[in-house]
Amino acid sequence: MSASFMKYILSIPERMERVRILVLPEDFDNAMRILHGLNAIHVVELREEVIEEELRKRILRVEKLQRIITDLIGFLEKPITITLKEEIDATTLDELLDQYLSKLQTLHNDIIALKNRINHLDKLVEEYQGLKKYIEILALVKPELKLSNLRYEGKTLISYPIISPKDKWQELVKLLEKHGALVNTLSMLQDETLLQVIYVKNKEQSIKNLLEQYRCIILNIPSIDVTIAEFKEHIDKKITELISQRDSILSEIRDKISKEVNDIALAKILVDNELEKVKAFKAFIKTRYVNGVEGWIPVSIKGKLLNILNNTIKRYIITFNKPKEGEEPPTKTNNPKGIRNFEVLTKTYGVPRYNEWDPTPLIAYSFPVFFGLMLGDVVYGIMLLLVTKYILDKFVEDPESETIKKLKNILYISGVTSAIAGFLSGTFLGQTVNVNGGFGSILSPILGPYMSLLLVSSPILDYICNMLSNPLNFILLAMMIGLVHVNIALIISFIKAVKHRSMGDILQNLGLMLIQVFGIPCILIFMFKYEIPILHGLENILLIGVLVSIGLIVTSQFIIYRALGVLTWIFTITGLLGDVLSYTRIAGVGMATVYLANGYTFLSLMVYNGLSSAIGIPIVNIIVASVFFLVVYVFTQLMNFTLGILGSFIHSLRLCFVEFLTKFYEGGGVEFNPVKIIIRRRVTLKPGL
Repeated sequence: MSASFMKYILSIPERMERVRILVLPEDFDNAMRILHGLNAIHVVELREEVIEEELRKRILRVEKLQRIITDLIGFLEKPITITLKEEIDATTLDELLDQYLSKLQTLHNDIIALKNRINHLDKLVEEYQGLKKYIEILALVKPELKLSNLRYEGKTLISYPIISPKDKWQELVKLLEKHGALVNTLSMLQDETLLQVIYVKNKEQSIKNLLEQYRCIILNIPSIDVTIAEFKEHIDKKITELISQRDSILSEIRDKISKEVNDIALAKILVDNELEKVKAFKAFIKTRYVNGVEGWIPVSIKGKLLNILNNTIKRYIITFNKPKEGEEPPTKTNNPKGIRNFEVLTKTYGVPRYNEWDPTPLIAYSFPVFFGLMLGDVVYGIMLLLVTKYILDKFVEDPESETIKKLKNILYISGVTSAIAGFLSGTFLGQTVNVNGGFGSILSPILGPYMSLLLVSSPILDYICNMLSNPLNFILLAMMIGLVHVNIALIISFIKAVKHRSMGDILQNLGLMLIQVFGIPCILIFMFKYEIPILHGLENILLIGVLVSIGLIVTSQFIIYRALGVLTWIFTITGLLGDVLSYTRIAGVGMATVYLANGYTFLSLMVYNGLSSAIGIPIVNIIVASVFFLVVYVFTQLMNFTLGILGSFIHSLRLCFVEFLTKFYEGGGVEFNPVKIIIRRRVTLKPGL
């Protein structure tokens, strides 16, 4: 099978080579402009032999500003989007960086000082809460005990409460008493014992050594003339007071930052662009005579790069090296133009590894079909196209981003498949215009005759319409789609296992495929008494095939999981059944749209009928009833449309991810990210990023 055809089934990421370019200093800027223009090089760090002081200062400056911005954004309560009005002149980027570094550094110093105060208050709250735990226990057993009687230090006697591990407290008490101390048991906790130790002062060192040896903690309470109950109230008030102070300081921090968010956003844009430069700066060696840059480039662009270098820079040295064994180059996907849009979905699951098949083509075929069958409405499909075209851009941060453009193209394709599925099932505005599915539509008087004529004149369309509009047939269709989709994943997984010589996976996938070949006919014949003429007389062979399939699965589980295979083989088989049955959600979501639409239409007609005779003047009744009918009908249709899109998108994505990709796809690659200029007008600041 040719590579040009394979990319329409499972594409392979573009082949990469490591390139190192060395040029004279006067040609370096020109070389970098060429690489920027081609979007050709994914820069990797080249071992630095000599780094000039100015380069170090530039790197340190931008990284320092980046840390400051990250710290400041971390105090925001929620993400905010800033629309910048300032024009950034590329010639003044260095001055702006210095200006905002100085300004935000001052703000950052103030915030750090306030943050240190918060940390101090948090520490005090923690100490008081730790003390409160034991005071609450004492307040239950000895509420009237004075703290001055519990904690005392005089010229002769010393007394204080201690916390002892419960498993050794009796042994500790005996030793303390041997050293002349008096021990009073205050309370027994789950893992600790609360004791009061009283001893003469000249025994202090030996007593403390003993307490330390037994990992005892001295309870730090003041020696004041208040009861335990009163001191508990004091602690509660103190904790509340400290938390209030902390919240006040945190509010002050957020107020300071909220006044400077525009500067922070502008500084973030400057840093993002400067980081693109720094990424390149860190990657090249600069000596007295030679500058260099190293990174990964697609093999397909080698010729173009060499031609431009030959025509532009005459004095250069360039070397190419294929990836070494175990080396993981970045992944640059290589899908045909139409399929390329669905890379957004694949990368949501995980970027393909360099040596891994890219399943984007299969996702490109599966997702729109699932989505179209679930939404399955001509008018809703057209509405989705209009919403994507004219409304979606207003709800995204950057409508011009490549990701949003691809997502819009996915929705366009899904809208078309929804309209086609809706036409084939005769569904308009969530209702069928024929009675095959048990429903009539308010559009039936207009579209019914045409649909009937079309179906009568085309038996294939009539058959498809019956499949999609009859609930039982729709469920059977969904299960057949599930069988095909799941087995495609199993075949790919089997080929991958053979490629990697993984015997356990080979046997598992082979067993799962064979158990369907033999098991499904067995179920039809023995359970449902369904006659399959071509298999008449082969029932015993089918049973043997089922047993062999189970044997392969059990063996594979022992190879993969060892002793646990005794249990896991059962879940492997039931998991396959669950995966196939999961595809019935296609019919479920599709029928739910129709059922809801009919319910909403019935509700709208109830409103109309209820108001059509309420006033007594026929023309007024009709106008009022029609207005309310339209309000209710339009609102409920929009709600059904929204729920239909969300449900179709989420469930289609789930089928592609959970039931399909998990069987053979790993992901976890590094996306090819060539050096480029970042141009944005809207910036979202998110705490913690």
